[in-house]
Amino acid sequence: MATQTLSQQLAEALSSLSATNTPHAVLHAAKRALLDAVGAGLAGVHTLEAETVWRAVKAWGNGPATAWGRGVCLALPHAALLNGTAVHAR
Repeated sequence: MATQTLSQQLAEALSSLSATNTPHAVLHAAKRALLDAVGAGLAGVHTLEAETVWRAVKAWGNGPATAWGRGVCLALPHAALLNGTAVHAR
């Protein structure tokens, strides 16, 4: 059997998680981190950084993933790029 990469090992470990076998403190911390990221992303939607990325990705077409604060959907990697830029901008 071939050795798994670190990414494969992480994906396997994460895929086995469930709310029933994850400590409450870990779930609570994950929820807080997710809310923090969404809040920062929404606050960063119209920063210079996010506007610059927006100008590029909107030309690449639509898809199934939400572009936060834009009222449109983009391809998954394009939405991730835009939303992640907005999060990091704030």
